[in-house]
Amino acid sequence: MEKLKTFICKNKKAVIVCIIIIVAAAIGVTVYFTIGISRSTENDAVQTGQQTIVQEVPLEELAPLEEIGMITGIKNRSVVQGTELNLKDFISSDNDIVKNIEINDSNVNYSNEGEYQADYTITFDGDKLNNSLKEHHITVAFDTNAHIVIIKVTTTITVMGEETSEEIESGNTEINTSQTENQSVNNDNKEAAGGGNNDPQQSASGNQNTQNASGSTNNSGNHTSAHYHTWVNHTTQVWVPNIVTIVDQPEQIISGARFYTMDASGSYIANGPTYWIENGFTYDDLKAIIMEGLRNADENGLYNGVYYGNYQNVTKTIPAVTHQEDQGYYEERVDYQYCSVCGQRK
Repeated sequence: MEKLKTFICKNKKAVIVCIIIIVAAAIGVTVYFTIGISRSTENDAVQTGQQTIVQEVPLEELAPLEEIGMITGIKNRSVVQGTELNLKDFISSDNDIVKNIEINDSNVNYSNEGEYQADYTITFDGDKLNNSLKEHHITVAFDTNAHIVIIKVTTTITVMGEETSEEIESGNTEINTSQTENQSVNNDNKEAAGGGNNDPQQSASGNQNTQNASGSTNNSGNHTSAHYHTWVNHTTQVWVPNIVTIVDQPEQIISGARFYTMDASGSYIANGPTYWIENGFTYDDLKAIIMEGLRNADENGLYNGVYYGNYQNVTKTIPAVTHQEDQGYYEERVDYQYCSVCGQRK
């Protein structure tokens, strides 16, 4: 021990340097393991699907989910100027799989004609989403390898003027100014060439409007955004009453005994006191009254003017006690129709 103290005193600087090196090494090891654990935890989170990255997905990629009814109603829409849509009203989803749907249509100006974007951010339970995809044997174009899957879909909202909407609803098509000018030029060219063909149908045949299945009108390559109304039933729950009588206490038939009295001619008449077997009064009580009457009967067999040697069996009816309840039910009924594209009511 004395030698160690002597060595430390003589080599104090060297000992201090060694201590510094040892402390630095310990700190380095601690930092290394801390970073390693942090990275390991981060990698585990990625592998177990705990990241919630929002994936940009084209609208058409929702088609497989619509086919199985997991989520429907997210699509491009047209609306008449001045009519504001509540886009949530068009959406239907399986809430066990689709946990949340956020809609951002703050950029849509329903007061002015034009095309605007509306964004849908959809949150899925990743495990249940994958189970459903496997069950229906379908695939999707976005990554589902996470416990929480979030995608973002952008749609187009077309705000149309009232004139355009009326033409679409009536089924009419419109020849625009550019087409009229093109027809005029074609006619002039034919006359200059000596064709002499003034048939308006033939002169417009190379440039005639064609209307596609959706009601859109193509004019010499120009496209007018339009549609025919697609009417969908809107349903509501209506209460259908069903008034039912509830019996609280059923009808009762009460038995009784009516005793005899004697008239002036000595005949017995069943107009004496009547005892009803109810409210705690029993046949044993009736028997006790009869025994007392017989024991105390006079020479005519009467006790207090009543003959207890026999009685007449009688009955009375007590009506049932009831009340009424409405045991109705809700029934789904159509209250109006609306266009699934523009939201107009019919």
